[in-house]
Amino acid sequence: MPTSTDNGHCRPLMTGCSIRQTAFFFHLLNITIMFATMNNRVQLIGFLGQEIEIKEYQDGKKFARMSFATHEVRRVDQGDGKTRKETITTWHNLIAWGKTAEIMAKIFSKGQRLMIEGTLQYHEYTGKDDVRRNTTQIVVTDYKKLEVWDK
Repeated sequence: MPTSTDNGHCRPLMTGCSIRQTAFFFHLLNITIMFATMNNRVQLIGFLGQEIEIKEYQDGKKFARMSFATHEVRRVDQGDGKTRKETITTWHNLIAWGKTAEIMAKIFSKGQRLMIEGTLQYHEYTGKDDVRRNTTQIVVTDYKKLEVWDK
């Protein structure tokens, strides 16, 4: 007979709990942890649009700003019953901080294909012309080079 709590459910790793009950508990625990860490996550595969330039603040913090292009192929109706493929390019603003910025600047160059992972950040500011503007950028937390023959 399984050991139970006040609500009648088995406590994992207690004497008498079945392996299935314990496995199910850890499965639910893993799902909870995974979703708790995925609140703001972006993954993109695309091409670096410019050389990465490192900037350093007075306090020694380093950061890099870069552009990143992703492509999507869509079918467009030509009006005569035929369709053609059209490539849509979307540009993204990326930033990286600290060691991530330094390493990316060393190993990546303009035009390279890579995968990035990061978080979305939204900013609102007022320009010199007193117009309110919004920007979106991705703060890179991880990256992977997709072309092994590059530098």
